[in-house]
Amino acid sequence: MTDFQQVSKSIRKELDRGHRKFAIFPYGDIGCLTKRVLEEQFGITDVLVLDNYICDYNPSVQPLEVLS
Repeated sequence: MTDFQQVSKSIRKELDRGHRKFAIFPYGDIGCLTKRVLEEQFGITDVLVLDNYICDYNPSVQPLEVLS
């Protein structure tokens, strides 16, 4: 199973459970893929993205402190 298929399957499982809010941490290779699958395949664009390092470069990525 490819990474794309695994991510897609996991998202479908959570959607079937009634979950509609998603957070991505960390925002590395799989995090970027997850955001892409959420947006492009499932039309979910309101996603909280957390990463203490990437937030210095991307204003749409939040530091973990926002959860405190």
